[in-house]
Amino acid sequence: MAEQTTTLDAIVRAELAIEIMNQARGLESERVAAIEAHDPAGAEALRAKRRELLTVQSRIRVPGPHLASGLVLSATFLEHYAFSI
Repeated sequence: MAEQTTTLDAIVRAELAIEIMNQARGLESERVAAIEAHDPAGAEALRAKRRELLTVQSRIRVPGPHLASGLVLSATFLEHYAFSI
């Protein structure tokens, strides 16, 4: 069985992606609280987005630096998307 090595860089990138996802979910939670009273349907849509972010976040692993880089870029996009809603 070949030994698989994980670089520190890949670990840091995965941790960064997880942190960005946490921030994006936090932004979603703030938006839900802000609109919940006057737009229940919008609040529920944001909750669904927050659940999607959690699903993506739970799949983050450190298989290699290339995937972790893509996750950081995707997570950054999601953070900006969550903030713009």
